[in-house]
Amino acid sequence: MFDTYVTRSTKEYVPYVKEEKRAPTDDSIRLYGEMLDKARTSILRSMRTQEGTIDFSGFAYRDILLGEIILMVKLVLSGKTFELKIPIEDRHIHNDTQILHMVAERLSEKLTEIIVKCMAKQIIEA
Repeated sequence: MFDTYVTRSTKEYVPYVKEEKRAPTDDSIRLYGEMLDKARTSILRSMRTQEGTIDFSGFAYRDILLGEIILMVKLVLSGKTFELKIPIEDRHIHNDTQILHMVAERLSEKLTEIIVKCMAKQIIEA
């Protein structure tokens, strides 16, 4: 490649060699990323909780007046007791398989909500 220089009325072509150099920030960004990964791993190891016991009891009954199936659940999660009353509409349920699927769906929603709240509280308090 040549660069063009104009001096008065004549053009002069001077050979130009382009050298590619890495910026010093490239290595610092890579080192920063490695440090960040190590810090995250270290923090996750130090915040480990092993209080994962769940005691569960419950039953379901059909409330004819309300047209619902009511789940009554008592849950003890890491020493904290939760009592849940979960209503499920009975209008579109025609057989036991549908009841089972609806109970599993609603129960998993509530349990996930409780477990995630407990986890978030432990993360914030740590």
